[in-house]
Amino acid sequence: MPIGQKLKPWGGRVLRLRLDSGRGWEASLVFQFGFDGIPIEGGDFVRTFRLALIQALSLLLIASPVLAEDSQSSAGITSDPSSLSDAELDKRIDWLQTTLDDGAFYSKLWQHGWTGGYATGIVIGTVQAATTSKNDTRVSAIVTASKAVIGTGRLLLDSHPGRLGAQPMLDISGDGRDAKLSRLAAGEAQLLKVGDRAQKRLRWQRHAGSLALNLAGGAFVWGFADLEDAAISVGVGILVGELMIFTSPKRGAADLTSYQQRFAGAPRDKWTVSLVPTFNGAKIRVDF
Repeated sequence: MPIGQKLKPWGGRVLRLRLDSGRGWEASLVFQFGFDGIPIEGGDFVRTFRLALIQALSLLLIASPVLAEDSQSSAGITSDPSSLSDAELDKRIDWLQTTLDDGAFYSKLWQHGWTGGYATGIVIGTVQAATTSKNDTRVSAIVTASKAVIGTGRLLLDSHPGRLGAQPMLDISGDGRDAKLSRLAAGEAQLLKVGDRAQKRLRWQRHAGSLALNLAGGAFVWGFADLEDAAISVGVGILVGELMIFTSPKRGAADLTSYQQRFAGAPRDKWTVSLVPTFNGAKIRVDF
């Protein structure tokens, strides 16, 4: 049985053992190693799928500890709502419903816009990775698609609560006192969620998570492609990530503070001015 053995230099990154039985069949044992090129045997689709899987798992493992953030307590703001009169309950419920609904339009716009943008990135990256014949382009496209998968998944699993507006309050039926108390609790819980999400824009974990995710992706591109593509991937990724963070709805924090000052006895400013987006423009709101 003739045995042929072929060892390519480091640039080839292939060790191949070929056995020929003389009966029309052969077997090959392939080992590949190195970072200059994609070290995976198989067709374009198989190669792309395997590399994408490795990339996605790597990014998740690196970024997930940093992305973990504490959630705001769901406890209500009013310490003893049962002691409030019906008139006071109505006043707080009306304020919460109006305020939460005012912020819903921009929250929906932000949520659907970024989810759609990341989903488009998945499609573009996947198609580009599967169809290109250039290794560097394929690697960069896989990294882009992988980060878009993570971004889309997070937006779907942790959707912005402000998009619901005052719906949690409206879901409670009835006009009796118990219904009003339940509606107040639901409104305050919703306001706390929206306010906490707005405050997360300024927390270091969110920015560090974006940085870690993009550095991990850049390291992957550098290892399997080149430094220039890696720098572009990191730069664009950080820019997109920061843009997403800083365009996220921020009025929830001011609304929470205003409610606490107005109804919960917290120290308050003499007056505040805010710009509220609407469907066909904007309106100015003054609290005093």
